Amino acid sequence: MARRSDHSRDQIKEMAIQAAEEIIITQGPSALSARKVTQAIGYSVGSLYLVFDNLDDLITHVNRRTINGLYAAMSTAAEGRASALNRLKRMGQAYAHYSQENPNRLRLAFEHPYPAAKPTAGDHTGDHLVGLVVEPLAEVTGLTGLSLETAAQVLWSSVHGICILALTDKMQTVGQKTSMDRLTDSLIDNYIGGLNSKR
Repeated sequence: MARRSDHSRDQIKEMAIQAAEEIIITQGPSALSARKVTQAIGYSVGSLYLVFDNLDDLITHVNRRTINGLYAAMSTAAEGRASALNRLKRMGQAYAHYSQENPNRLRLAFEHPYPAAKPTAGDHTGDHLVGLVVEPLAEVTGLTGLSLETAAQVLWSSVHGICILALTDKMQTVGQKTSMDRLTDSLIDNYIGGLNSKR
């Protein structure tokens, strides 16, 4: 075991987060434990709890990185001079791709019950993810205020639902034979078409 003085608290924290992510990615969320993390970084469980309140606190830090990564993927997809509709589709596709590339991390972020934690500077939350949808959705529908906020939440939640079905291997329950990109594109086209038909 490495002595506690071998690394600073910040270094131990970073090592533990990276080790936890690796366990989640390779073995699944249910495999994560304080013992496995400390074995991976060469420290005692007691040392781990000097930098995290408990295992839930460590998971909160891991989940923050997952959501920040998803936010970055969606933000990058929305860049450029594409139409608002195409930006929405690109964000939907980015969400689908991120979920396929990070299934275990995304499952943990949305399924594990952990204490709500105030985000630190630079961190993003589910509200920020929904917020990315608001501006292009307003442009293609003309919605404002509460109607716009509600529509953004419905659209984001629906794309999320497709992704969750896929990463939990439940797509066969709806007879999925279509690519994720086509599913999210169809959802966005039809939802926006429905909203605009009521104007």
